[in-house]
Amino acid sequence: MGSGHFHATLASASALTFSGISFWLLPNLTGKPLASRRVALWGTGLWSMGMLIFSNAMMIAGLQGVPRRAWVSGMTAGGGYDSFYANARWSLFAVGIAGVILAVAAVLIFGVFYATQLRQRAVNTPIPAAPFSRAFRSHGSGSMVRLFDNLLLWSIVSIALVAAFYGPVLWAERVMNVLLSGLRVW
Repeated sequence: MGSGHFHATLASASALTFSGISFWLLPNLTGKPLASRRVALWGTGLWSMGMLIFSNAMMIAGLQGVPRRAWVSGMTAGGGYDSFYANARWSLFAVGIAGVILAVAAVLIFGVFYATQLRQRAVNTPIPAAPFSRAFRSHGSGSMVRLFDNLLLWSIVSIALVAAFYGPVLWAERVMNVLLSGLRVW
């Protein structure tokens, strides 16, 4: 199950970033306080714990022979499940438990989000200004700020990194040039 790596990067970091931004931005846009800070923290904590278990269990299941896309839930005990996935029984069980934890966390996170939106704002309460940080300016700043603010430099660095990491793989594909007809499925 190679999708454990996907869940470790995208589903954990991105989802937590988006929920954190929402918990900060929504009160600053609407002027309504967050419905429950404690529930929001519990939701993000449960999401972190659930995703840690989920992604690691998926990666372990992949090492135990479970393919990336396997219809495990549609297999019966006598229909080949034991012969294919007997080694990965505990890791797939951990994936299921982590899925339940993630579902509870999602209910908590979205519950706080929607409860904050539906909450009535106090009458005649001024909306405070959102606390933004001050940006550095390249003009008159130190040499390090000017160096790190250079878009051309970072474009060249990113192109060089992509070439360094993908170049050998693409070159090997080009040199081998093995043309296979592919599998005919019907």
